[in-house]
Amino acid sequence: MTGNETIIDLLSRRLEWEEESITINPQTGIETMDYFEVSGIDSVTQETINGFLYVDNEMDNQFDYSKYKKVTAGNEGTFIAVFKNYNREKEVYAATKNKTNDFNTMWDTKVSIYLDSSETIKLRVDQDGINYLEYNNFEMEGYIYNISILEVLKIIKPTGVNLFRDNVRVGLGRNDVSIRLRSNFKDYILSGILENEKICEEYELEETLIEEIIKRRKPELFWYSHNGITIYSKKDKLSQNNLLKRNASIVELNPLNITVINGAQTITNFLRTSEETKNLLMRTNKSIDENIATEIVNEVLERLIVKTIIINGTDEYVSDISLGLNTQIPVGNNENVVTMNEVNKINKLLKTTNLKIIRAGEFTDDLCMMPQKLVKMFFVAMGEPGKARNLDTKKLEDYIKEIANELEENISVAESIKKAVQAEIWWRSDSSYRLMNSGNVENIMKNACYYFCSYYLDYLRINEKEGIIENASFEKVFLSLREKIDAINSTKEKGKELTSNDFKNNVLYKDILKKLENDKN
Repeated sequence: MTGNETIIDLLSRRLEWEEESITINPQTGIETMDYFEVSGIDSVTQETINGFLYVDNEMDNQFDYSKYKKVTAGNEGTFIAVFKNYNREKEVYAATKNKTNDFNTMWDTKVSIYLDSSETIKLRVDQDGINYLEYNNFEMEGYIYNISILEVLKIIKPTGVNLFRDNVRVGLGRNDVSIRLRSNFKDYILSGILENEKICEEYELEETLIEEIIKRRKPELFWYSHNGITIYSKKDKLSQNNLLKRNASIVELNPLNITVINGAQTITNFLRTSEETKNLLMRTNKSIDENIATEIVNEVLERLIVKTIIINGTDEYVSDISLGLNTQIPVGNNENVVTMNEVNKINKLLKTTNLKIIRAGEFTDDLCMMPQKLVKMFFVAMGEPGKARNLDTKKLEDYIKEIANELEENISVAESIKKAVQAEIWWRSDSSYRLMNSGNVENIMKNACYYFCSYYLDYLRINEKEGIIENASFEKVFLSLREKIDAINSTKEKGKELTSNDFKNNVLYKDILKKLENDKN
């Protein structure tokens, strides 16, 4: 296996495992040269984490998903994939055929480790650093450089999307903002190509953009119309070897210590746009291969200069600085809280359940959710479904702190949250059953999602069926809840029947819970 010591070091730094606790052994029970069993102790929770380690051999371009399923069959654990760099990972993904939804889910949720992240990144500064600004105060150092997009894109190769871990957003995916940015960036790149008469003539490229667009998007104008990006270089409290290094023309960064706290959209969309432009060139003229296309595009990327702020400081200031910088596109409360230290703590405590708080633009599924959704499921698990439905989003930060404290004191809450999520999944997926069995309270039962999730947990608790969930099917619990609501509603005077508003507080739920408890007395 490639550099055991290197991989252990990367696991320790990337996953925050105690280095001396990490063990890597050949996969047992199956003959394979690229899968290993891995374990380590989380430095925060002190929990032992077990998983599977895949090491790319750089020979097989496709990922063998069938082997992955065979290796991991019947076992739960963190899946960690080791690649040379982010480019190699993308190459493997692109080459892999027959990618199913299950495959994409696995690929998006795995932990990626890059061997190149063990080496420093050297960024060449425009004009040998003649024009730069520095500010040293408050236990931090700040530098503003002019750096080409070509150089900036170097930082994602050894880091991947982990580069944006402290950003309130991660590229924002395929939304309207991202689409506009990519169109804008593409204009800059194409304008730079098309104004090169030699390239146009040699490769018979047609001017697909009108002259006005070319004029507006001249690469040299980019600096004036872009706010810039900010890279945070974290000081290592244990070692002085990981601090920011710089000289007149080069800035040297440790890929394991840097995070882009403003500019994720710029980097991710320029990366995508440059690849799209290369493909466009190759489609335009068959004599243009990938190497030529790369050379043509890179010449333009080198002319696109961006103001690059590099801050050298400790972890404690990252969250506030990131939030303060991300104002160009309005930041919602959901995005405000994702950089809180408590979110990292919650995610570590939720590891065994596969639940996770994510940021805008990250992969999402039923178990990976934005902060607001997780908070709602927490209150559901705590028997407060009305509070979940009528959540005060202005208090998200306080709620996140409350959840972190509760999980730290009582880790069993994590499993309750997961069961609440599973109940909510059933509610969303089996609407036909609910509609057919809502009886006389059909009009109000559609508002009872969070009530149902809390009721499901209390039903299990009261019936002492925590270990035999199969005997307490969602359908059975739903019918029980409907009966309770129907009974309460039937006692109401005409004109004072239950409405959707009754599900916005916990008063009704307390009455329902009393009926459930009385059933068992």
